[in-house]
Amino acid sequence: MVNGIWSGGTWIAWGTHNRETPVRLCVPPTYLSTPAQTQPLSANTAAPTAKPPSGNHFEVKCVDGTSSPYLAFFGLLGAELLGIQSRSPLIEKDCRATAATMTEAEREAVGVKRRLPRTWEDARGALEGNVAMRDLLGGVVEGFLAVGETLDGLLHSPASEAESTDARRKLL
Repeated sequence: MVNGIWSGGTWIAWGTHNRETPVRLCVPPTYLSTPAQTQPLSANTAAPTAKPPSGNHFEVKCVDGTSSPYLAFFGLLGAELLGIQSRSPLIEKDCRATAATMTEAEREAVGVKRRLPRTWEDARGALEGNVAMRDLLGGVVEGFLAVGETLDGLLHSPASEAESTDARRKLL
């Protein structure tokens, strides 16, 4: 992940229509109705008690090709569950500007204080240190971390260039 190319950026943030945040809230234009809003009510139908769906959705851009998409998805759901269970407040506010170009005071005002891990080692370390997430996801995390360490060892071993190229081909 890098800043400035709409890849999600490197700061832990979310934002409405902000392509420079790892989590982007996409809100459809208000003049477009959802299917539930366009269905007429018949005379025999009671008025709906709940609002129709808004059509909003989230775009998660902090997952790359080195991750397990299943583990990433379950991690997102797990984080939501843990936040709901503990009644944790959402600290980060809607970040509408590019966090990388904001001043420290501007980032502080919207609760953007931390960066995403920038290396495999940092990402694995963050996962290893997150006891709540490891407890929630169980042995899957241990397996993912073990595979990551093995892969890292193979890619960074002091083997000859021919052996390294052969090992990489076998992995692909």
